[in-house]
Amino acid sequence: MPTSTASPMSMPSVATPSPTGAPPTATAQPKPTASPTQTALPTRTAVPTPTAAPKPTLTPTANSLAGIPARADLLAHYPKAAQSVVSIVHHPGVWSGNEIQVKVVLTMLDAAITQLTGIQDALTAWRVLFDPREVIGIKVNTISRYTTSPQTAYAVAQRLQDAGIPANQIILFDRTNGELEDRGFTLNDGGSGVQCRGAKAWEQPTTVAGTAQKLHDVMLSCDALINLPTLKQHGASGFTSALKNHYGTVSQPGMLHGNDCDPAIPELNALPVIRDKTRLIVGDFVRICPYDWNQMTKESLIAMSVDPLAHDYVARQILLDRIAADGRSGSYIMDQSHYLDTALQQGLGAGVAHTQVRRTSLQ
Repeated sequence: MPTSTASPMSMPSVATPSPTGAPPTATAQPKPTASPTQTALPTRTAVPTPTAAPKPTLTPTANSLAGIPARADLLAHYPKAAQSVVSIVHHPGVWSGNEIQVKVVLTMLDAAITQLTGIQDALTAWRVLFDPREVIGIKVNTISRYTTSPQTAYAVAQRLQDAGIPANQIILFDRTNGELEDRGFTLNDGGSGVQCRGAKAWEQPTTVAGTAQKLHDVMLSCDALINLPTLKQHGASGFTSALKNHYGTVSQPGMLHGNDCDPAIPELNALPVIRDKTRLIVGDFVRICPYDWNQMTKESLIAMSVDPLAHDYVARQILLDRIAADGRSGSYIMDQSHYLDTALQQGLGAGVAHTQVRRTSLQ
């Protein structure tokens, strides 16, 4: 049986950097040592296609929207609302050996979205957040060896379809076709089913942190965004999750790493095309990289929110907790991720004091 808890987010237990510790630079990341929680790269297997994902058992009635919150109310987060909510779901059964189980991911998504929204029917929650007339862009992360898992990405696409979004109006995207294909995604540009592709064009010149950038054509053309990041240590910004995931939506991300990516990350996420289109953040924390991008640990979590900043404060704490459990210090992550505080000052979302974390453990 699932167990649920809800509590205000506490300050990180390792949040105070050591006064004598010098954080590593982007060219000198801390190297991992063997840890019993680390695993080898899973064997590459066939990625589930959108049509192969299991059908839901949820059957909302015709009048199920009666008394359901409006979309604007569900999307309201601090400072519009008194606080922001981050929903965390843990399920150890998501792993079978080194394989991610799609059926379990779907169960985790159902639990996360009901816990987040308070709507007890998962498909109804998806239907309130997304409209069948909309094109939905799902921004995945394929920049390194361990990335957004195709299993999680296609499970999100499946739930959108189950909620009435036509498959060809759902686009999984990142920077390039090559990166997507290398990480196990099935390219599809114009065929039947869920779409998946890199940028065809970089458009709408804009300035971010004093640099000239252009924007990914999918992000510009879609009606709504789902941000589907992973959780990784990063040598320049301390860590990467929802906010930094948008480095894959601009043409020159390499120019945005100065001063620990601050204020580049906040300025990028303040662009109206990102801020106003973002409908949901689904943190794929089934596996995370706490030390470098070539070694992962099984964390077996999904984190969901409508507030990318609140999501990232919680994501950072998950990373710090994992590092502390391995007997190490994560003080350099705190030192380098000051872009979160800049984003907070710019009103991009909630900080620790105004974030409620709701947790469920499934068996």
